[in-house]
Amino acid sequence: MARDGAGAAVLNLLFLIDGARIEVGEAQVLRLASALRSRGHGVVIGASGRSAADEIASRGHTAQRIPGGSNPPGAVAAIARACREHSIDLVDAHSLQMLLFAGSARGLRRVKPALVA
Repeated sequence: MARDGAGAAVLNLLFLIDGARIEVGEAQVLRLASALRSRGHGVVIGASGRSAADEIASRGHTAQRIPGGSNPPGAVAAIARACREHSIDLVDAHSLQMLLFAGSARGLRRVKPALVA
């Protein structure tokens, strides 16, 4: 785990949402991501819908496009890549499908962040 200049722990988090649009649940994730970023943590938001990923990026967040349900190997690879590229410490999956993809990425790709749902 990384530390900031004052010695406080800094986490890198990956939130995984499954949806084509930003709705109530996804908006809550965005608010949480903003609050964590304001405290110095790194946040990446993975979204299965292209329009959701574009909207996340337009709101100033780092977005990772995760292929949808018809491409599980692509989704697993995208999650593993995001974990490696952003040194992710914690993955928070907000759907059963994203939890399964993240668990597969963790097991198959030797990506070892903590995983919560």
